[in-house]
Amino acid sequence: MTTGRLIIGFFLLAIGISALTGFDIFHYIVPFIFIYFGIRLLTGRSWRHGEIKGINVRQDSLNEVLIFSGSEKHLTSADFGGGKVAVIFAGTDIDLSAVKTKSKTVELEVVAVFGGAKVRVPKSWHVTTEGAGIMGGFENRTSGDKDTTCKLVAKGAAIFGGVEIFN
Repeated sequence: MTTGRLIIGFFLLAIGISALTGFDIFHYIVPFIFIYFGIRLLTGRSWRHGEIKGINVRQDSLNEVLIFSGSEKHLTSADFGGGKVAVIFAGTDIDLSAVKTKSKTVELEVVAVFGGAKVRVPKSWHVTTEGAGIMGGFENRTSGDKDTTCKLVAKGAAIFGGVEIFN
């Protein structure tokens, strides 16, 4: 049974009970519906039956905005150009270890507000961070060589959250 059918069914049931008994049931049903959707948002479930997990994606840039949800992506690309990631009350794991690029410098902007972002990069990339942690952490845990052909510049902020870049 889908969520939409469940909600419509309860709504129609509430109208019928209210009409038969004269009892104003809407004072109880409407707050229950708001509580249900609030819990659903806070637990990170999307409206498409659960969170997105372990998706393999072929794309040359990254543009992610996650609010009250989670994702896990494994990207592949022959010419990755960077991108932007924003998580708000959410979490994401992005695996870039299989991407290749023709550019000498790739920029990735990551912003985490009350959430977290983990980004895995290829071992051959040199990573520099220009991010700030405000009551949170923006960390570079890579062991890349400075003499590599590609440099990743990670910019952004972690506000009451965390951003971790590793290989």
